[in-house]
Amino acid sequence: MAEGLRLYAGTHEGLFVYRSTGAGWEEASRAFDGAIIDSIVGSSDHPERVLVGVTHDGLFQTKDAGA
Repeated sequence: MAEGLRLYAGTHEGLFVYRSTGAGWEEASRAFDGAIIDSIVGSSDHPERVLVGVTHDGLFQTKDAGA
């Protein structure tokens, strides 16, 4: 598995971002605490761009992988 690969998990408690390491996965960041995440989409051409749909709050975008 490529080191630095990111996994975005949308839940009813917010958005969780995990990063792969040589030893497994570690939490990289968290966003929208307590919000319901409806959808997540990324770009294969620009993996640092991610769009997240949040119930009752709208659509959000990051251009730096959530940093």
